[in-house]
Amino acid sequence: MCYKAYKIVSVNKIITLVLFIAFSQISIINATIYEVPLSAYSLTCGDMDLDGDNDIIIGHNFNSNSKWGGLFVFENDAKGNLQFKDSIYQYSWQTNIYMENITNDQYPDIIARHSYNEAQYMTILEGDSIGFQSKYYPMDYGINDFTTGDIDGDGDIDIVFYSNSGYFWGYMKNDGTGQFSSPIYYDEFDVPLGSIACGDLNNDGVDEVVVSCSPDKLLIYSSGWLIDEITYFTDYSEIWVRDIDKDGNNEIIVAGGVLGAYTELLVFSKNEAKGFSLTYSKRISEAMTRLSIADLNRDYYPEIVYNCSYYYPNSDYEKWHTYILYNENGVSFSDPVDFQTYFGDTPNYTSTIRSFVADIDGNGLKDIVALNSSYAFENDVTILFQTEAGDFVQEPQTGIENHNLVSGIELYQNYPNPFNNETKIQFSLVKASQIELNIFNSKGEFVQNLVSSNLNKGKHSFSFKADNINSGIYFYKLSIEGVAKETKKMLYLK
Repeated sequence: MCYKAYKIVSVNKIITLVLFIAFSQISIINATIYEVPLSAYSLTCGDMDLDGDNDIIIGHNFNSNSKWGGLFVFENDAKGNLQFKDSIYQYSWQTNIYMENITNDQYPDIIARHSYNEAQYMTILEGDSIGFQSKYYPMDYGINDFTTGDIDGDGDIDIVFYSNSGYFWGYMKNDGTGQFSSPIYYDEFDVPLGSIACGDLNNDGVDEVVVSCSPDKLLIYSSGWLIDEITYFTDYSEIWVRDIDKDGNNEIIVAGGVLGAYTELLVFSKNEAKGFSLTYSKRISEAMTRLSIADLNRDYYPEIVYNCSYYYPNSDYEKWHTYILYNENGVSFSDPVDFQTYFGDTPNYTSTIRSFVADIDGNGLKDIVALNSSYAFENDVTILFQTEAGDFVQEPQTGIENHNLVSGIELYQNYPNPFNNETKIQFSLVKASQIELNIFNSKGEFVQNLVSSNLNKGKHSFSFKADNINSGIYFYKLSIEGVAKETKKMLYLK
């Protein structure tokens, strides 16, 4: 595999620079396995070109053999077939990459990392009709990983990060146009931090930050202030904030365990009188790493998809597949279901390290994109396509009817957001249904009924005019047949 890289010019403050690498022979092994460069480590999916399908971006660590690291871009043909589109040089460990609408325009952007002359940077790759334009934001210190969230409640995507070796966490605020503040650090720790997550835990429109603090604590911050902590002896390998039981309140989901002994899934729920407490736990024989949380079987409750790791007993390379914990009733999960996602010839060196859940073949059913990685041997992406029966196969399922959610609706983010007078709210119906669309303020108080009628199957769009209300965060809730199903947040600025 040959390539060409362009030289990096000097980096000061914030600069704009796009670096392309022309890989000349990207082979497609079969219909669903696509070769990628060495040291693949992270992936994300989204509609980068606004053509209605999910494209795939792969994050790579710098590899001394290939002399390359960065982002590898696949374009979807709307039927689940991928074509190499582009590559963007980023010299750093791409522990995570995110596709988010950072700049509040039509096109999604990508958040990644970069380093140059021993200096560390967060990279915002702003999407447009041509591709991506990179902006680099200097960091005072190196970080282990990062995530995203709205930590100040203004409707914009902020960046939150942590350092295990530096014993700190911090954030960078988005000003609403995709420009970020200098990093703000919280370094009051004397022990390592192991993972980080963002999500609204008290329904006030502001995302809290949850960090794990070795060896037994989860610390919860709101607007930079410590507001709660959870003590539970485990090695917190990963944290998520999601509404796992769909009761309208987010839970804290943890992949943890005791190093060298066992792993477990933990769910902490909030009790108004007692704070957060453990409400569910399940021991897993494989080490759970790099979780994805999404409703796979269209029963309204999200499943947990994870991969295995060599850090724990019985998790040899042969078991580095993709596993699904099916959500049985919102508060308990099935035993792991193992799906083979690596089909190469070197199982002792290349294995599945991460998976992402997204509809790739455009039929409304969520598929599994699996990333298989090695430092020196073949790296590839495997796609398992979901059938109507809920099975997974290696061929796109484009001949079946488009199904959204079994609940009958799919609610989209309003646009524009933030808005200063009027915004559009769209949703899709699988079948004709009695629908209610209501607006609430950040206190949960009713503001306006936007829709209350029987609507036909298909996509619907309604305008909300912000008359006689104050600036702030509002929520729009969509109900079907009298049952609340989906809620999203929007920001009104006069």
